[in-house]
Amino acid sequence: LIIHILLSLHILLYGLDRVAEIKFNLGALGISTLTWSSTYLAIAVGCTLTYSVQRYGNFAQSEFFMLGMYVAIAFMWTDWLFPLSDAPSDGTLVWSLFLYVLIGAFILTGLAGIIIDRLVFRGFRTRKSSSDVMMIASLGVAMILRALVYLRFGANTKRLVPDADWMVSDQRWELPSI
Repeated sequence: LIIHILLSLHILLYGLDRVAEIKFNLGALGISTLTWSSTYLAIAVGCTLTYSVQRYGNFAQSEFFMLGMYVAIAFMWTDWLFPLSDAPSDGTLVWSLFLYVLIGAFILTGLAGIIIDRLVFRGFRTRKSSSDVMMIASLGVAMILRALVYLRFGANTKRLVPDADWMVSDQRWELPSI
């Protein structure tokens, strides 16, 4: 299909006396592929593990990932843990802050999971509810967790853009048309 599209594009542009160049940035393509594939892998492994242990699809598990990330961000913003006045001026990562944030976010997200399990899912398990009911409850938990994060952090998109040269790669393929 791709060869057919490229051949059709070549014939069309050749008839118009124009040339098309296709450039592939292998560095950005490889990083993007690894990022998305690892994200989908984490979601698939999480759904598989929760289904095999709990016998229902817990759709709130991705919101627990999100909650852990936002707890880590909130930890990094607190002056109690690491005042910004003590931060190095060159912008380097302070490993002690990273370690504290990692451990604290892990513990608090685990506690949130235990609390939600006791408040929501325990009653359904004691009543021997079907897996459909448990999945609907997990969707409700997912919506509530997402709404709570939106209340605190907002729903607009904020991008972290590192230095511009990290995406520039010398590995390019140029496929000029005939």
